Amino acid sequence: MNPRLVEDLQAVMAVIQRRADALGLTSSDIEGILARAQPLILSDLGAYLSRDPATGGEEDIVIGRYNGFKALVIYRIAHQLHRLADAPGVAKAQAVAIKGQARELSQTALVQTGVDINPGAEIGQRCVIDHSHGVVIGETVVAGDEFYCVQGVILGADGIADNVSGRRHPKIGNKVQMGAFSSVNGPVEIGDNVLIGPHIRVHRSIPSDSKIFKRQELIIQRGGMAGSKIEVHGIEVIRASAGELRVFGANLDGLDVAVIYVPTGEPHWALSLFVLSRSPTEIVLRLVMKADFDANSVGLKVERDSDWVLFFGHLALDRVLEAIKRAA
Repeated sequence: MNPRLVEDLQAVMAVIQRRADALGLTSSDIEGILARAQPLILSDLGAYLSRDPATGGEEDIVIGRYNGFKALVIYRIAHQLHRLADAPGVAKAQAVAIKGQARELSQTALVQTGVDINPGAEIGQRCVIDHSHGVVIGETVVAGDEFYCVQGVILGADGIADNVSGRRHPKIGNKVQMGAFSSVNGPVEIGDNVLIGPHIRVHRSIPSDSKIFKRQELIIQRGGMAGSKIEVHGIEVIRASAGELRVFGANLDGLDVAVIYVPTGEPHWALSLFVLSRSPTEIVLRLVMKADFDANSVGLKVERDSDWVLFFGHLALDRVLEAIKRAA
């Protein structure tokens, strides 16, 4: 085993050994904690080396410079200590003391790494917490093997205060990946081989082999922000069923507006656009469907001279497109 990892393990175990008498732990108990934690820690190390190319396959880089791995090392030991509190024959006062010490270890990890893993959580082997700051994993979480998450991920409860006791956190399957600042809340179940994209809040169960992404609204502008000839602030629906929406902003006189086929930038063959009214602050439009089309290919382009703004995947535009398709 890597000498630096041995030193880290010894440092964490020394904290428990100093409190052994007060916690009512035997030498056999302490040896068992390390014996059960060590294989899981080595599996985590192997996952970092094989799944994150930034490690360069170097153990010392992971052990010395990855806060997520350091948090997992402390968690693995704290979790095994926590489990002893529920062993047969352990008195209530002793159980409280043991769980308190396990929580103290997790708080040390939080201060040192920015990662908060409750020692009661159950996490399978080969876990990776990458770019780890702000990750929170609650007490009753159950996560399977090969869980991979990054910065700001939360496995939490549905509420804030006054949550019910018992299971209140998610159960995560095997080979689940979670993007930055995503969260799963409540006692829901996430299946195997699920990818949850960044900035998504999940509060219902998700079947295996699923991918979840946040809707992306793109507004692409050509022309510098300073001195641009276009001051378009956005678009919004007027009457979706009638295909009506408005472009709003400032100095909109003289703008050309077109509905385009995004892959080529050409006018869309399946849609006609009519300008119903104009003013310096808004342009009211109507879209009319001529033939069936894929809404994912449609963009609304506002242009003056060489400057333009393209709305693509925008919620207001897509709402109108869906409505006129239903009405056709």
